Amino acid sequence: MTLHITQPVLERLTRHAIRQFPNECCGILIGRRSGINAIVRRAVPAHNIAEGNRRNSYQVDWKTLFTTLRSTRLGPGEIIGFYHSHPDGSTTPSQRDRELLWTGCSYVIISLTGGGCSAVTSWRVLHARAPFEQEPILVPRSALTPAILHQHDVNS
Repeated sequence: MTLHITQPVLERLTRHAIRQFPNECCGILIGRRSGINAIVRRAVPAHNIAEGNRRNSYQVDWKTLFTTLRSTRLGPGEIIGFYHSHPDGSTTPSQRDRELLWTGCSYVIISLTGGGCSAVTSWRVLHARAPFEQEPILVPRSALTPAILHQHDVNS
């Protein structure tokens, strides 16, 4: 299991997370699956409509979710996952993340510490009762030089 994501898309996710700090940001990852690998082509930012404290919870707004589902039926790509931030610096999925689970999707977590991005991780659950498994993130630096990430330090 590996998540392939371009540097511009990864930077878009981290900028979204930083703009929403101290609340969690959220959005949808669009791309293709190739075996157990997922290839992110673009990200769709969403409004966090979680009830209660949005500093430790998220819920993708329904309009963005339905619009994205409709557009992926008509065009290239599919929903391959979701992203959100953890403003407390945690890089692991929470109980709330488990409650929002779409089996087989990748879940990118942008860890924020002091308002800045400290790490990015990706997780996947292959079937309903399985635990989250961390998946490597592959960010191509160029067509010839890939860099494999488990936790990507976007400040370097």
